[in-house]
Amino acid sequence: MDNGMTTSLRGLRSALARWLALAILCSLCASSAFAQSDPPRRVGSLSRIQGSVVFAPIAQTDWSDASINGPITQGDRLWTDRGGRAELHLGTSVLHMDSQAFLN
Repeated sequence: MDNGMTTSLRGLRSALARWLALAILCSLCASSAFAQSDPPRRVGSLSRIQGSVVFAPIAQTDWSDASINGPITQGDRLWTDRGGRAELHLGTSVLHMDSQAFLN
C-alpha cells in the first residue's frame, strides 16, 4: 500500500471509532431516560367504592376523592372513612378495605 492510502484508512478508522463511541453514548443516555419514565411494575386500580374513600398520590399531601379505575401505585395512600369500603385489584390479587382503613 502506498502512504496516502494508509493515511486515509487511519483517518477512516479514527472517524468510525469516534462515531461508534458517540452512538454507544447516545444509546446509553436514551435507555437511561427511558428507564426513568417507565411506569411502576405494579399498578392497581379501584374497582368498587362505597361511601367516602380518599386518595393521595406519593409525595403529595392533598387528599382527593378516589375514583373507579384510577391507577394506584407503590407509595400512594388510600383511606376509607367511617362506613366507607373499597375494592383494590393488584394483578390477580384483590384487597377489600373496610371502614376506617388506611393503605400506604
